Amino acid sequence: MFLFLVPMVKIYMEIINMGLKKIIVKILREESSNFDSFTYFETSKGSKYIMNDKGQLRRWKSYHQNTAGEDMGLHSWSDFSFFVDPSYFDNVSSYEQLSTNKGYKVAISKDAEGKMFYMIFDNDNWRPAKWEDAFPTYVRNNPEFKNKVLSWKYVKEPKIGYNVVDVSFKRQGTTQLSSFHIGNTVSRIEDRLPDDVKNLFIDKRS
Repeated sequence: MFLFLVPMVKIYMEIINMGLKKIIVKILREESSNFDSFTYFETSKGSKYIMNDKGQLRRWKSYHQNTAGEDMGLHSWSDFSFFVDPSYFDNVSSYEQLSTNKGYKVAISKDAEGKMFYMIFDNDNWRPAKWEDAFPTYVRNNPEFKNKVLSWKYVKEPKIGYNVVDVSFKRQGTTQLSSFHIGNTVSRIEDRLPDDVKNLFIDKRS
């Protein structure tokens, strides 16, 4: 009886796997069929992006000489994105200093003027991040920055000459960051995905 059940179990598992495969392929096809609803843009080093109406991005990273092709290819969807003038690059990129180098939990917020800024979890409380938290050496030489909050103006839509920023949150409904990426400046914008790059955004999983 046992010998009879073994091949039946194998057949049953194959049927389940085939069903899951069809579901995955269906999801990917549905995603691909919505390409015309996405905004498309490129950055100065050749990376390509699609953005949906929720402000979420998906990136196809180009080969960069300075990274030797590391992380090249299609990335997952981000949770949120915005675009900043390059004059705010240090403010925005300070996330790496705050999170990776200093070990703070980092979230994003907005002030009364609509500027975005970082919050850090310090001594069991969330507070605005300041320049001295991220760049203490710089602040020692430039004391006027000591109490200055790391804030920046931003826009929600891609803009030529602006840096793209996309982030993901640690949990749904919170603004604590789990991942962060600041890209190069936007160099091309299209209101729909060009046919010649659609294949780059089709997930090859099947």
